[in-house]
Amino acid sequence: MKMRYRPEVISRKNTPKKWEIWQADVVFENNNGHKVRPVVVLKRCGDSYKVLEVTSQSARTAWDVSLHDPYYAGLTKSSVVKCSRIRTISMKSFTRICGILSNEDVASIESLGY
Repeated sequence: MKMRYRPEVISRKNTPKKWEIWQADVVFENNNGHKVRPVVVLKRCGDSYKVLEVTSQSARTAWDVSLHDPYYAGLTKSSVVKCSRIRTISMKSFTRICGILSNEDVASIESLGY
């Protein structure tokens, strides 16, 4: 039986943990704007976090991992984790927690060396 990770109260006191999916305000690579999008938390680095972006676009490279169970992770549609690009964002960029990756999805990302 699958258990869904759904905290009842989401507050700024919650700190992102590895393999959780969060909504975060991510600045575009060219610093020309930003977008709130889901990210996978990899690790904390001082006051910032290393994350991977999640998109609803189809996989484009061998480093893109299609989630087997995006609904378990708290996402509303089929999603892909862009493993080719690690981003660094601050704690204040996180807006809310969505959920956590399934074991199968974690294994797929770990197989790429994360």
